[in-house]
Amino acid sequence: MQYSNDYDSIDISFRVKGSKGKGRMRIFADKYKNSWDYKEVVIGIKKLKKTIIIIERKE
Repeated sequence: MQYSNDYDSIDISFRVKGSKGKGRMRIFADKYKNSWDYKEVVIGIKKLKKTIIIIERKE
């Protein structure tokens, strides 16, 4: 987990496991007032060489 902008932005990465294999989830978010605005949430599956986009915000 990495924080920036005085703890108002995060980059989190952790392992996940499911029926199609193992991977890593990454979450990028910014804090606005008392809630988080998720900019991007993705899962990378190394074995399948595939990235699954859960949330992708166009700016």
